[in-house]
Amino acid sequence: MTPRGQTIPDDLREAAGRWLDDLEQKVSAIQSNANRLPEADAHMLAEATDDTMNTLRFARAILAGEVALGQRPDSRWVPVKQPSPALAAIIHSNGGHLGGTPHDLVELAKASLPEEQRRPFLLMIADVLGSVFTNLSRAVWDDYPEYAPPGWDTN
Repeated sequence: MTPRGQTIPDDLREAAGRWLDDLEQKVSAIQSNANRLPEADAHMLAEATDDTMNTLRFARAILAGEVALGQRPDSRWVPVKQPSPALAAIIHSNGGHLGGTPHDLVELAKASLPEEQRRPFLLMIADVLGSVFTNLSRAVWDDYPEYAPPGWDTN
């Protein structure tokens, strides 16, 4: 049960939890490799990953019913900028194509939630994707197209 009597079906809650688990593992792996970077890169990466992890924790609070669907995380939007080759390699090798849309989760939400819950649930997914993409993926994909997913346009 979420605040105001909103209920997220168990299968959807579990699928979203698995998606968040996967993202948390990737972001944690990126964080754990920061010690291999020069101090300035490590600091920039720490800020970006901390902000992303806060967004992931906020999404978990929504799934746990501690925060109402539709509430927005307090994101600081602290992206990695002009990543060094070493920083880009760490993000790519530990995160792969972070920021990819979880199509199966989106379709499950569309199929299992009424309209008044569907939009706020999809907003939660969008907030997570926005944080991961803005903070970690975008600069890497723009500056190192070899790390970008197929079809990524840097122009």
